[in-house]
Amino acid sequence: MSNENSNENKIEMSKKSNKFQKIAITVIVVLMLVVGGFSIYKFMGKQAKGKDALETDLIKMGSDFYESFYYDNVTDGKTDEEKTTFLEKFQETGIKINLDNLGRYNASQNEAIIAGFKNNKTDTVCDINNTRAVILPKAPFGKTDFEVRAELDCGFDEAVN
Repeated sequence: MSNENSNENKIEMSKKSNKFQKIAITVIVVLMLVVGGFSIYKFMGKQAKGKDALETDLIKMGSDFYESFYYDNVTDGKTDEEKTTFLEKFQETGIKINLDNLGRYNASQNEAIIAGFKNNKTDTVCDINNTRAVILPKAPFGKTDFEVRAELDCGFDEAVN
């Protein structure tokens, strides 16, 4: 009988061991999937922040600056003729606002975006003084009558050997 009890104990311990192994393997697989998914997400995020994405972010911040701050401040109390006279001076040269000033203008939103301004191919951080949005007012010079051009200084134009 003791031999029979011993065999039953061995069988029960073997079942517990198999159950533990299955749980351990499941936990390891889940962790690998989570880590792998997170790694892919981070990698894809870095890939998405190439030159085009940085230009898009810069244009968006420049547009927000012009519509929400600059236009109202420079046209406040002016006649339509005075607004037109002032803004048409910038049709060709543009109103230039760099990353440094954009970061201060709307710090709650722009600081985090600006922190990611770098050339991911070369890991070159964008120059906060030379990287800028150039706002080009257009006739009839209303609040939304403008275009924004992005100028990046992040090493994108440098030749790669």
